[in-house]
Order: sequence, then C-alpha cells, then structure tokens
Amino acid sequence: MSQPIILWKGKDIIVDGHTRYYAAIKAGIQEVHTFLKDFNDEDAALHYAITQQANRRNLTDAEIIRCIEALDRRRQRGGDHGNQYTGGKVAKAPNGAFAKTCEETAQTIGISPRKVERARTVLDHADPETREAVKEGKKSINRAYQETQAKRKAARTPEPSEPETGSGPEPEPPKPDPRTEKLQQAIAELTVWREKYPNFVELSPVYEFLDSYQPCPVRLVKG
Repeated sequence: MSQPIILWKGKDIIVDGHTRYYAAIKAGIQEVHTFLKDFNDEDAALHYAITQQANRRNLTDAEIIRCIEALDRRRQRGGDHGNQYTGGKVAKAPNGAFAKTCEETAQTIGISPRKVERARTVLDHADPETREAVKEGKKSINRAYQETQAKRKAARTPEPSEPETGSGPEPEPPKPDPRTEKLQQAIAELTVWREKYPNFVELSPVYEFLDSYQPCPVRLVKG
C-alpha cells in the first residue's frame, strides 16, 4: 500500500484512506501503514479529507454534492469559528449563501464557483428525488439544476385567471359606426340606379355618394 491511512491523532478516526482500508480488509491484510495527524476540529479534518480527494482524482458529481452538503452542514452548526459578532458561527450573506464564499468552497473541492452555486441550488430547492438521484450518480448536477430552475420558474408563473361572471348589467352593444351606415346607404343607392338604368357603362366614384347622399349622374348609352 503506497499511501498510509491518515488517522485523527487522539481520536483514531480515519480521515483519509477509507477505500484503502476496506480494500485491505477484503484482501485479508492484517496490518496497514497509518499516519497520525492533528486537527483543530471536525471542520479542519473534513477540509483536509476533501482536499486530499480532490487532489488525488477528479470527483464525480455525486461526490461533489456530498462534499458541499457536508461543508455547508458544518457551517450551519457553527463548525467554522466566527468572531465575537457572529457568536462563533459563520454569518450568512444577503443572498443566503454562507460568508465563506463559493470561491473558497470551489477551491477546497477543486471545481468552479459556478458549479458550487448550482449544487447548492439543487440542495436547497430540488425535490428529494432529484437530490437523491444526484447523490447516487444517476443524474448530473447541471441536469438537476436545470430541472429545478424550470420547476421554480413554472411555480412563480401565475395561471391565467378566468373572467369574472357576475350578476351585474350586461354590457351595452357597440354603437354602429356612422361611416358604415353611410357606405351601406351608398351601396343601396347604387343598386337602385343599376336596376333603373341597366345599360349604364360607368358610375361616379363611391365617395361622391358618401359626400352628397344623392345619386350621382350617370352617362347612359342607348340600346
């Protein structure tokens, strides 16, 4: 075994090397090399374990979201020591994120701050099935984020309201347009002239009827 298993000095807790530990058990190895390391608190031990994993290999999305969840849970419980103004707890930023920024978490895990933000959105707003799917490696963080944001957007969009049906007076019918009545009268006069003089060849434009309300002169042709 090339790398020793890291134990928390004084607590005999495995901080790094769980895979090697279980591999040794499976192989029937009775003794393995260990290294005792001091940590100030659980947060320091967790930070060390995540950093070691990130430096050793590329973490899967399932591992990433579990790491972020563990770090954020520690901060919620006050695992990170604040100052005299925060009562030993990390203050929350206005947008709900912890005072330890996404950049710091991203640097710890070895990913981009954008991915940290998306993972936190999934942890905070996704339904339980979606969160578990990411933790089990069945769904990526990006896909879960997109699905979660789509559901949140749909929930914020109000449904179209139905028109109110009251018992008040019915609306008045629209008043007829005087221009329409004028045009209809002109057409009626044209029809009369056409029946009276079937051999006409032309009529004055319709707008003359609209202006005068009188039949326009026609030029007759003898049959």
